[in-house]
Amino acid sequence: MASYTENILLTLRGQSDPVEVESFNRDNEIIDELLAPVAVDYAVVRSAARINSYNVMKAIRAVSYGGIDVPEKNAMFFGDFDSEAYAASEDALHCTEKHGYMFSVSKGSSFANGNAGDVGTEMNKGAAFSFEAPISGYITAIEVDVKATNGASNCYIRELIVGDSAKKTITIGQMTGTRSTLTYTFSTPVAVHKGDIISGTLRTGSDGYYGEAYGAVLGEPYVKFSCTPATQTGWIQTEIEPLGSMGHNETRTYIQCLKDENGKIRASLIDEAGNEVELEQVGSRTTVTKDGNTCVELCFTAPFAKEAAALKICVDAGNGYADIYNYAVTVL
Repeated sequence: MASYTENILLTLRGQSDPVEVESFNRDNEIIDELLAPVAVDYAVVRSAARINSYNVMKAIRAVSYGGIDVPEKNAMFFGDFDSEAYAASEDALHCTEKHGYMFSVSKGSSFANGNAGDVGTEMNKGAAFSFEAPISGYITAIEVDVKATNGASNCYIRELIVGDSAKKTITIGQMTGTRSTLTYTFSTPVAVHKGDIISGTLRTGSDGYYGEAYGAVLGEPYVKFSCTPATQTGWIQTEIEPLGSMGHNETRTYIQCLKDENGKIRASLIDEAGNEVELEQVGSRTTVTKDGNTCVELCFTAPFAKEAAALKICVDAGNGYADIYNYAVTVL
């Protein structure tokens, strides 16, 4: 015959007692009611631990970037891509000006304003252009299709702007009375990101009628930009770094980046034996880099108890772009 436990009266059945669904349900309801506060408290504690871990990581990283050595950071590792990564896939493009790695849709190694054609636009008052960069990369040279119409004269691009770069005037070269392509090569390539506005005005050295810029449409000069393009897909990886032996069982990884809705970023941890653990993205927030630039910070997590790891970041820009700036790995 069934009896009951002393404290919370759960059912105790004898060997020959029949199974009763009602008693099973009753016992489960008692247990659920008693353990509900514990379950809530556990979730709160875990949430608080994650918030505390993130705040500690941000504080230690800020202090470290300020030049102060922090020995307590052995339970995390972080860094940026102001310099090249420990390892990277072939053709992964490191952008020293923007401090990171650029990935974007693959559309060749050049792009242009307008199309080539036979329509000439007078340059005495300027032939302006403005368009969005279709890819990310480094601009290495500019070509223009021009002709002098009243004696030899230099061709300039005045107030050339690439994204947030400063205005500058570039001397493309001297035109002749024969229509030809002039090329200007940058001594230091200029970084451009997909979606940056590129603008400027083709001019001669005088307000007189001294030249024409050609294109397919009146007022839209054909200006071609040659570049070293960012690859669409690739990966970057850190060195194996210590995580300490604090009894942790979970890792929280943060990656600071800029991307559009097409850019896909995945992350994984690699232990000292070469085993790779895929991380799950669990959140994102808008924040700033250490240089004060607005960016998106993606948060990843996975069960992890090893005492050292390397972070691998995989990117597929798809039909868009993704720029990878900084990273941090912490444990709980």
